Amino acid sequence: MCGDFNVSRYISKKKNCNRRTKGMREFSDFIEDMELVDMQLEDAAYTWFKGDQQEAASRIDRIMISKEWDDTFNNLKQIPLQRLGSDHIPIALITGCWERNKSYFKFENWWLQSEGFVDRVREWWSSFSYTGRPDYVLACKLKALKLKLKEWKQEKGGNLGSQRRRLLEQLAELDTERVNRTLTVEETTRKAAVLLEYEELVKKEEVSWRQKSRVLWLKEGDKNTKFFHKMTNAHTRYNNIDQLMIQGEVTQEKAELKGR
Repeated sequence: MCGDFNVSRYISKKKNCNRRTKGMREFSDFIEDMELVDMQLEDAAYTWFKGDQQEAASRIDRIMISKEWDDTFNNLKQIPLQRLGSDHIPIALITGCWERNKSYFKFENWWLQSEGFVDRVREWWSSFSYTGRPDYVLACKLKALKLKLKEWKQEKGGNLGSQRRRLLEQLAELDTERVNRTLTVEETTRKAAVLLEYEELVKKEEVSWRQKSRVLWLKEGDKNTKFFHKMTNAHTRYNNIDQLMIQGEVTQEKAELKGR
């Protein structure tokens, strides 16, 4: 949804405004009721100006997306374009692909919820034996532990996304069989086990998204996975570098950006 809505949402987005009007409140309520994502406009505070001296200015033009879009396309950006003759700044939705950097090893908090994980880490740590300075020994043990954790992660079925797909495929297969015939006792038991494993996976996903979103003020178990996902996408958009000024010239070349 996009266009000129003829109303600002926040006091800070309307020049010389010192109170929030009824229209502002109703517009914010509309956005929340429709579950829309009001995307940040980069590099511009206002989209409409009155007069050459800009005695009045506000952000009344915007592009809003659904939560489904925000979940699916985490590389969307809203940017201002050059204003030519109009008192409105054109805005554009950028959907280009961002090149992902190499993925580095990170400790996932959801691992702590896996049964027996802490005991296995203790066992691995005790089994490592190195000689030398204390800092050298610590570095070697941490490196060895990282390899063990990578192996353990693969044994568990890879990342949470892979595990989710595997469980959903199993459930879909059993549901298909159920349409054609009555499930056996073994199949019914297996379906119950898969559902239980899926419930545990959902809890781990919430912990994972909470960690990625860096939101610390909500408690685990509050069922805010979609909110964490939204915050993570916002961080991704904020941290992305599209262009740099190098020796007085702006470049968007990926090779140049990587070299910097």
